Amino acid sequence: MRTNRQKIAIVTVDYKSYQDTVRLVRSVSHLRWDHPIRVVVVNNATDAESKAALDALAGGYGNMVVCHSPTNLGYFGGLNYGLPSALAVDPEWIIFCNADIIFIESDFVERLFQLSVDESVLALAPDVITRKERHQNPFFLKRPSRARWLIYDIYFSCYAVFRLMLLANDLTKFLVGGRGWKPSQLPDIPMDIYAPHGACFILNKRYFDIYPRLDDTLMLYGEEIILAETVRAVGGRILYVPGLKVLHNQSGNIARHLGRSSYHAFQVGREVHRYLTQRYFLQRGTPKDNAKAKYMG
Repeated sequence: MRTNRQKIAIVTVDYKSYQDTVRLVRSVSHLRWDHPIRVVVVNNATDAESKAALDALAGGYGNMVVCHSPTNLGYFGGLNYGLPSALAVDPEWIIFCNADIIFIESDFVERLFQLSVDESVLALAPDVITRKERHQNPFFLKRPSRARWLIYDIYFSCYAVFRLMLLANDLTKFLVGGRGWKPSQLPDIPMDIYAPHGACFILNKRYFDIYPRLDDTLMLYGEEIILAETVRAVGGRILYVPGLKVLHNQSGNIARHLGRSSYHAFQVGREVHRYLTQRYFLQRGTPKDNAKAKYMG
């Protein structure tokens, strides 16, 4: 269902990634659209140099707003920090993305507003393409099964297992040419999916009529399942749209935040897994029931 609202906003988080943000903003300036496109950049790095550089960039793009966070809020926390500035223009759609996303087709917004979707569609997953020409959406076609969640349980059971499975995963990526879908594996028409890739997703303003903000309990990781579950909880739908294409440079902001320690990554990942398990995948009741909690499919 198409509405009269034709405005759009883009929210991104900059964490020591100024050059990525420049490329993103430059690609936005080439998008064709009759209405100004509001770009909100949240500065998660609090040093004076990054503040000055982003403010100067905003001076060259008339509809860009920079929100300087006093602390590093993480990904969803940063997006929430910039959300009021995006909602201020009353957009129909809000694009949330990493700073290392580039809009590679000038008619991206035109294609977005040409979509005919009903009110149950709260989120869109664009075709996120890596430099190695792998497609990162659909991130999850279906909700994780009991068996798949058991694999995650094993993955984060201890550091030794984590390292072994990480090495196996890296070897698999090397052999198949990267993680993601090949073009031949993807449909050429929109389809319902469980979760979009967190690097770039699009929310209809109706989402924020239900929820005042994104769930930013976790600083990093897990955002795909959190978003999927919040949409699922209200009977909403997430649509993968192959006609909306963006390039993902994968510049590694999260890697810079976590550093080089795989053990640190394991600790963060285990805490995320525990949160998602308790919040979304266990059926809980009385304290006695909690001791025998079961997977909730």
